[in-house]
Amino acid sequence: MEEAYDVVIVGCGMAGALAGLTALQENLSVCIVERKQRELIGKKICGELIPQSTCKWLENDFGITVHSYPLKGIVIYPSFHGITDYSSRRGLYIEEPLCTIDRWQFGQTLVKELLRRGADIKCATVKGPINETCVKGVKTENAAVYGTVTIDCSGVFSVLRRKVTSVPSPGDQYFGVAYKEDIVLEEPLALEHAVLVLDKNVIPSGYLWCFPKSEHILNMGVGGIVRDKTSLKNILNTILENDQFRIKERTNAGIGVLPLGRPLPSMVGPSLLVCGDAACQVNPLTGEGIAPALMAGYRAGKVAAQAIRNNDTSIKGMWQYNYECAKQYGTLCGPLCVLRDFLLSLSSEELTFLLEHVITSEDLEQLEKDWSPPPWRRKLAIFLASWRNLPLLYRLYTVLTKMMKIKTLYECYPGDPEAFPLWKQNLETFFE
Repeated sequence: MEEAYDVVIVGCGMAGALAGLTALQENLSVCIVERKQRELIGKKICGELIPQSTCKWLENDFGITVHSYPLKGIVIYPSFHGITDYSSRRGLYIEEPLCTIDRWQFGQTLVKELLRRGADIKCATVKGPINETCVKGVKTENAAVYGTVTIDCSGVFSVLRRKVTSVPSPGDQYFGVAYKEDIVLEEPLALEHAVLVLDKNVIPSGYLWCFPKSEHILNMGVGGIVRDKTSLKNILNTILENDQFRIKERTNAGIGVLPLGRPLPSMVGPSLLVCGDAACQVNPLTGEGIAPALMAGYRAGKVAAQAIRNNDTSIKGMWQYNYECAKQYGTLCGPLCVLRDFLLSLSSEELTFLLEHVITSEDLEQLEKDWSPPPWRRKLAIFLASWRNLPLLYRLYTVLTKMMKIKTLYECYPGDPEAFPLWKQNLETFFE
């Protein structure tokens, strides 16, 4: 059985759903091939934290209402002392309006919108692409689904990208593992910020998060670059046992895997675009992936529509997707990979010193928005705060310098694929 569409999408997660909705807005025919049963789409281990601006964008541009719990921002602490103690402790605040969502409910909302607007959603397992040199759709266990453009949103272990030689693999294969639960409280707890704890004594290469979903429900978990998955649950159990709130119920527990390496240097192949976790479009420092995936899906849908109108789905014809992702995403997350590795290399004492005496909330806000080198007055303040620890100060200086060079390189991403090999070679030298 063979069917043909303008756009075939593998995976109906955040990136796949938005790619489909965008393509439908462009009056294209869309088929999404998803391995999960329809009623389970959207059910995934996740922190469920996104910017409020993303929810407003979805409502304004797509007419989709996202049910959410508003938060003032996120606060970062260098050590764990119990969630209930944080209101009186000093932390680093990023005052960007955020919110938590029910990811399963949100996924089901997107599915209903896709079906209402005319998309076909097929529950099947994709075995590979039709034609690996110029993708013409996908093969499932019992059918072929043809597409003028295929968009790979199949997740961290990508069933298409790895089989298409024209799409380079990421240079570093960092994978994060996380364990989370929804903690239902007997009494309300008024937390106005999402909480992130970087405590190397609790988890050496990761973090603890506590994201309120209401006054009675907390999305809590631990994760990072770890090998022993079972220890994560034990860590969370210890944290909950030592805290003071009374727990009514613990639900929605599970293990999740996410890519924490740098973004793919190129996410375009002949008639193929790669989005979301499959393209390593996850914040390497915090693990945030929902908002980047939604925006990547939107860009992919727009570029696919333009390529089909131009009758050019070659790498050159869809290169604009690479260019936009590099400018908007690579400039942020490329440098953050360097910062992540630096933080992992620090001792507990060094990390605490930096977070409590050197780095400010303003530094983190700037880092999240559009990172640039600090002005001379800020450099002087950093020196005065850390002159007693000159080796650490020097390491911080070299990291900031390297981050700026990588950001500049992403800002100069080539507008044409012919110049890409040299750009990629320069990128590799920085990450070596």
